[in-house]
Amino acid sequence: MDINRLISELYQIQSLKIGKFTLKSGDTSPFYIDLRLIPSNPNLFKQVIQIYDDLINNLKYPIGAIAGLISAGIPYATAVCINNSIPLLQIRSNVKDHGTKKIIEGVIPSENKKIVILDDLISTGASKLPAIKALLDLELFVDDIIVLIDRRKVQEPIIFEEKPINVHSYIKLSQIYQEIQNIQLSNIELEEIKSSIHNWMQH
Repeated sequence: MDINRLISELYQIQSLKIGKFTLKSGDTSPFYIDLRLIPSNPNLFKQVIQIYDDLINNLKYPIGAIAGLISAGIPYATAVCINNSIPLLQIRSNVKDHGTKKIIEGVIPSENKKIVILDDLISTGASKLPAIKALLDLELFVDDIIVLIDRRKVQEPIIFEEKPINVHSYIKLSQIYQEIQNIQLSNIELEEIKSSIHNWMQH
């Protein structure tokens, strides 16, 4: 699917909301993204999964498992694992305080296997660090993270204990900014968005 068309469809299903929002990091943003709505739209969901499949296949190396991050990344990781016959792991952001107290759910591959982390989007990369640590602690290899949207201002590898982890995405922040300005808005709304974008990019 064309990137601009996908951004437009995300706006239509209110997965992309325009306004003034405070993010978890404390930053303000002229838009908010909730990709949990995509699986409720089957036709769009299928197309997005195809995008993930292409990103996975572009890695061109044997994958021991795909690690989906709970909870937003799980629908996408599950579908991609089914399509590509790859084992699925589910990784929590924190260790459970009951039961088996696991941070990783699923059958752990043997050591020296390459694991790909899959999530819906990346904002700062901080939420991915517990998953990276959990996998590396098991002596598994983690070189790549797959997301649909990279909303970081600077797209670069995540550095974990001096190890670079590559981030692969379909949509970049600059593409969202560009397409937002093509969406039918009133002149007042458009000026507010442009002002918010300018302020956002300056910080």
